[in-house]
Amino acid sequence: MPATPIFLGTKYGNYYYGNTFFPTFSQDFSCMALRVLLVTTCRWIFAGRLVMAFRRAGCDVHLVCPPGHPAEHLRATGRVFPYRGLAPLRSIRAAIEASAPGLVVPCDDLARTQLDQLWSISSPGPLRSLLQLSFGNPEAGPLARSRNRLTTLARENGLPVPPGAPIASSADLRRWIESQPPARTFPFVLKSDGSSGGIGVQIVQDSAQAPAALAKVGAPPLLARAVKRALVNRDFTLLHPSLRRMRPAVSVQSFIPGHDATLTVACWQGQVLASICAEVLHSWEFKGPASVVRIVDSPVMLHTAHTIAARLGLSGICGFDFVVDDETGQPCLIEMNPRATQTAHLQLGPGHDLPAALAAAASGDPVPPAPAITSGDLIALFPLEWERDAASPWLNAAHHDVPWEEPSLMLACARARVKRAN
Repeated sequence: MPATPIFLGTKYGNYYYGNTFFPTFSQDFSCMALRVLLVTTCRWIFAGRLVMAFRRAGCDVHLVCPPGHPAEHLRATGRVFPYRGLAPLRSIRAAIEASAPGLVVPCDDLARTQLDQLWSISSPGPLRSLLQLSFGNPEAGPLARSRNRLTTLARENGLPVPPGAPIASSADLRRWIESQPPARTFPFVLKSDGSSGGIGVQIVQDSAQAPAALAKVGAPPLLARAVKRALVNRDFTLLHPSLRRMRPAVSVQSFIPGHDATLTVACWQGQVLASICAEVLHSWEFKGPASVVRIVDSPVMLHTAHTIAARLGLSGICGFDFVVDDETGQPCLIEMNPRATQTAHLQLGPGHDLPAALAAAASGDPVPPAPAITSGDLIALFPLEWERDAASPWLNAAHHDVPWEEPSLMLACARARVKRAN
């Protein structure tokens, strides 16, 4: 483990690593805004929303993204650097060296994974220091991607999680089924590490379904899916495990009848700075990203985030997924995303403006005052709810989170919707 970096003068990007001083900014020192580099490996609109949010917080925002990303031409976007799927670490490193940011923020799972890989292969120096400053404990990313390791950590710290175990074979699954009380054996959930958006999740209703479900979640990525992602999204991540027939780690969890909830937090050196806690009223697709949420207060969810942030020494923006037991009302942690999630850009007033809180902590400046975008508790996330159902009543009943100030982003969403429909 390298020495803990001490970050001095965020506005200028200067680092101490051990006893060695690294001045890393090549920019004009008269520019006093914190420079943030967002990294995305796909063309999700969400990265554009984060660009806008960090710009509202007074940051100089640069972006690493695949060619054709809808955020390339936003008025809020500074320099844009190409993300190259065939040379991902090289392209991200080049963007960091060229932009000299004070903070790096991943916008999707693959971006965080590759930034963790970049940290692991880099020698001690300014690059490692920057990434450790941005994320905190370097082990947090790999731990969060392992569902079993995360729930084990939570359980050891007295946090509510569903009963579960790692599953390496059908024999392991049989033993787990036999160990459960009959009243709660079925249904249960099988999940593969590294999956998201409902992919890699199977709900098993009885013993007859178990072998096929285990084979499905534990199978290597389909070659057709890997090729499609490479050609359409320029995402080459699945090609190697697909060609090598690499199988993901699988875990089992008891199924808890309930509804989904989500908590997104901004952390700095193990402390939670700001949070957005919400119950999920609608999802874009089954077990996919939330499209309509109700903002709530949940002391149990906040305690979970505070405990894990302190335990892992987290910095940056992270998301926590919960299921709220319908019978007891108890939120149980089921997953952690060590990157910004789809509610992270929302500006909901003091203590609930994540980009502003994170930028203030990194720069040493006070959090800039900003009004909440709505006084209500219902939010329809654009474009997810509109894409799910253009006639959805939630678009009128809730605050519809449309980026009116960036017409190019709205147009890009409309074009993408038409393209998918055709």
